[in-house]
Amino acid sequence: MTSTSPVQRVTDPAARPDPYPIYAELRRTPVLRDESGVHLVTTYWEIRDLLQDPRISSDSRNLAPGASNLLAEADEATLPPSFIRLDPPEHDRLRRLAMRPFGPPHSPRRIHDMHGELTAIVTD
Repeated sequence: MTSTSPVQRVTDPAARPDPYPIYAELRRTPVLRDESGVHLVTTYWEIRDLLQDPRISSDSRNLAPGASNLLAEADEATLPPSFIRLDPPEHDRLRRLAMRPFGPPHSPRRIHDMHGELTAIVTD
């Protein structure tokens, strides 16, 4: 049997019915570096720390010089980044604008009221 990387094991469709043994194993080493260079961060505290670390960025314009941008897109140089790839506070401002029509406190039933129209679009 060949050994598989942690990333391969956790993303393997065969693990979907019972992923918990893999999760338990991954929690024993909160940060793993896969042979492909990908870091797998597996515990709440480490993920929380990463999300609050100003050195970590979704916006490639904020990465340190020479840092690898795994999320780079071919047209990144010509198009502005989507708000999902921006850092706060600009991300938060744009997200509020995008979400305003869909939910609390502005119009809590908006998505529910669109059910018929969305069903027709998907069915079509």
